[in-house]
Amino acid sequence: MSSVVTLPLRLLLMLLCLFAVSPVSAAEAEYRLSVAFDLAGGRVLGAAEIRPARPGRMVIPRGDLVWKAVEVDGKAISLPQADQESLALSVRQRVRIRYEAVLPQEGEEQVSTRGIVLSGEWYPVVPGTFRYRLKARLPAGWEAVSEANRIRRRAVEDGVEFSFDFPHRLPHEEGISLAASKRFAIRRGKYRDIDLFAYFLPEEAAYADRFLAKAAEYLQRFERQLGPYPYRRFSMVEHAPAGAHSLPTYIVLGRGEIRAERWEDAALDHEIAHQWFGNSVFTDYANGNWNEGLTLYVADYLSAEAAGEGWKCRRRMLAGYGNNIPRGKGYPLAKFEEKGDRASKYIGYAKAAMVFHMLRRELGEAHFFAGLKRFVAGNRFRVASWQDVERAFAPEDGRPLARFFAQWLHRADTPALGLSGVHASAAPQGYQLEFTLRQSAPPYDLHVPVNIRFADGSSTRRTIWLDKAALTVRQGFAVRPVEVVVDEDFELFRALAEAEYPPTIERLLTREKIGIVAGEQGVGRYAPLVESLAGLQGRVMAMQLGDAASRFAGGRGRRQPARRPWQALNPSALAEESAVRPDSIVVLGRDNPVAARLFPEGSLPQADFALRVAPHPRDPRRLVALVHADSEEAARAAAGALPNLWCLTLVAMQAGRVTVREEADTPRGIRAKVL
Repeated sequence: MSSVVTLPLRLLLMLLCLFAVSPVSAAEAEYRLSVAFDLAGGRVLGAAEIRPARPGRMVIPRGDLVWKAVEVDGKAISLPQADQESLALSVRQRVRIRYEAVLPQEGEEQVSTRGIVLSGEWYPVVPGTFRYRLKARLPAGWEAVSEANRIRRRAVEDGVEFSFDFPHRLPHEEGISLAASKRFAIRRGKYRDIDLFAYFLPEEAAYADRFLAKAAEYLQRFERQLGPYPYRRFSMVEHAPAGAHSLPTYIVLGRGEIRAERWEDAALDHEIAHQWFGNSVFTDYANGNWNEGLTLYVADYLSAEAAGEGWKCRRRMLAGYGNNIPRGKGYPLAKFEEKGDRASKYIGYAKAAMVFHMLRRELGEAHFFAGLKRFVAGNRFRVASWQDVERAFAPEDGRPLARFFAQWLHRADTPALGLSGVHASAAPQGYQLEFTLRQSAPPYDLHVPVNIRFADGSSTRRTIWLDKAALTVRQGFAVRPVEVVVDEDFELFRALAEAEYPPTIERLLTREKIGIVAGEQGVGRYAPLVESLAGLQGRVMAMQLGDAASRFAGGRGRRQPARRPWQALNPSALAEESAVRPDSIVVLGRDNPVAARLFPEGSLPQADFALRVAPHPRDPRRLVALVHADSEEAARAAAGALPNLWCLTLVAMQAGRVTVREEADTPRGIRAKVL
């Protein structure tokens, strides 16, 4: 009797096991990709097999690939003509494509004997969502990383084959990637049951243990705030020419990030947070990219807030927005897809982060952070939109957030606040304070923080609801009020008042016309720095060419080349400055005779490169900078580093390493004394 029961039970268990380990359901599309490489020729040699979830029409863009053969449901078909950008196919079961791709041998994406870094269209990209399976053949001694919970390697006749097991579907916009090198020095770590890896080059291998420990710390923090880490493996991979970026299960770091002296310059927290936002909750780019701003907020901003510098981080975001996006030149946050220049960065990163900060103020701490977890849990491994963000944060008491999101997502303007009519009068119980809050039209709905300071040194804070162009506030106090300050801690997304902008490198270089004052020897050793300023044109929305530049060129009436967003100023022509008035003046050399006139009290630290920014001594609305470099090499090193130091007022470098960094303080908030 027992044998009769046991056999069917074993069969049943075997069938259940087969179903349990089956990687793809009947309704799941699958993409199998096998690649090998001609490293000396920079070529990818690939074979793709695409299995749709159900029979239907499939449109495959060709991109820059060279297709060698195409087979549909077991039948070879003609290759697309040279002028065909895509191939439309009716597919029942599978499409097979054999192809080649030629990649650069250096740069952020490359195939070379030094290493491989691939993302984007290095294989036939098919619109849709797929379970990707990648196999890569490489020479013996190489190591490779791709999206994977587990990486298998086996020896083959001509080297080693890597198989990457990634058990989740990915939209084609995210796709798959590959990084490989024969020079990786691999270090391992552990956080809970998650395997941690550092694939650093030998020159940076000494930093690996430090990064593994910090990665575990950040993973723990984000799990508290966002929910469980979505994968079983996390790797940090070095690629020297690249900036930091994040992909499912791993991040890529450049040499600069790994060698950064401060964690905020290493971008590690930001890229790890992307494992949740963008890499496991995917982005609905067509309806606005929410993930960059949310990642910036939960990573960079909350790190700054924990260090007691939340207000300073918010001011940097507002100042950066105002510096890079002149009034009337912005576009709605709902139209941001990805960073293309500094202007789009401040819309999609800084403005979006400020929107999440205001949402946190609107909802309160507990509900905001609960909403973060709901958003992640409810949208894991699916494409999410701003509407999904709104649904996840909807208050439990039923208060709608539609108006909040509508104004911040779909309006392109920036609210500007004003304060007027500030006075106090005697009252029976003390003093009656009166002031008028104003905002630009059409009005926003704003919770405006207002600080009121009193004669005895005390203060109080009020939050005032402002939903009209002007609102007069009257309130009685026992102690005499002496000052009213609006948004002292930069809690609102708004246009800063002129006095609130710090004199930073960013503000200096994003003015409309930049004047450069060389010494008697001309630009000389500063040529790399001057040329980097010329390269800013087109990357900074505020940068325009001024026709008046010709009057400041070496000889009058001679125009500068039209590509330059800066003016070469003749020191002797500064007497005529009122006629042309560049918005920023850059003085080259501490021994430049103009330096003493524009920096009567300023001096530079001793270093092979130094730069100080200050308000113009006769017009604080304009900026001046004094720059000194000991050599052309020092100027070149600084030119490469300055884009990451734009929030500073004073910077000094020695052999390319920052030795002094300062950010000038300015009045905080819109301030008025009480009359």
